[in-house]
Amino acid sequence: MQIASAMSRHISRGVGPLEVQEIIGFLAGADPSPSTAGGPRKTILLRGIVEMLSALVEERGLTDPDVDEFLALAEEGCYEVARNDGGIDAARRGLDIGPWYAGEPFVPADEYLDLGALWIPSREGIQIEPMSSDSTSGCADVTLVLDGTALQLQVFRRTEDSTWRAVRHDLLRKIRASHSRASETLGLAGIEIEANQAVTMQDGSSTFMRVRFLGCDGPGWFLRGVVTGTGAEPESLEQWPYEVFLNTVVQPVPPGGGSDTIPLHPPVVP
Repeated sequence: MQIASAMSRHISRGVGPLEVQEIIGFLAGADPSPSTAGGPRKTILLRGIVEMLSALVEERGLTDPDVDEFLALAEEGCYEVARNDGGIDAARRGLDIGPWYAGEPFVPADEYLDLGALWIPSREGIQIEPMSSDSTSGCADVTLVLDGTALQLQVFRRTEDSTWRAVRHDLLRKIRASHSRASETLGLAGIEIEANQAVTMQDGSSTFMRVRFLGCDGPGWFLRGVVTGTGAEPESLEQWPYEVFLNTVVQPVPPGGGSDTIPLHPPVVP
């Protein structure tokens, strides 16, 4: 295959010829070989795809159709790797990427606002909407607002039905059943859902609202983020909702109560 031979001339020493062949085979739809199936293969695959894409820039012997074909396969391959992983790499979460769990050794040294079950990074200009609570259940969620974009955060006890994979499936089903559009996409926090949801206004009229759903599984917990406003638009380049989501620290999960939702309290500075 011309693409494979071209890539092997330009790939770095970190990815050997056999791995190049495996990557090409994976992108073409082949099953992984028994000797490389499992966790290590996933790491090699993602790095290898990036290096092979870079090599395309240097390779003059490929025709435009070859390049287009490979880019299409690479895009689908990266999407499948992230999909199979359920979003954020579980092996990396807590090491070099968040959301974090209290007590993990690599939690960034940052200024946080204490909401009880969640500590959220303090960022200049971000406003927290008033949080209402009662003496029994506390606050169910918190909403942060900046420049027309809102991020709602909510943390749950993790169960078989509250993993990010299960929640995505349920959200897609419910949104589509309401005659709204929704799809899975790759974002800065892994797999997310982009939706154009039908909503009813206070005057009874109907309109559509753009929404992005983020999620991450942790040890005993599941963190969900909901982005609305200008940051949820398809052309938006807003990064602060992702930065806050990925740097949020989940505190030790209290014993289970009558709800999977872990209550929060109004913010205090630790």
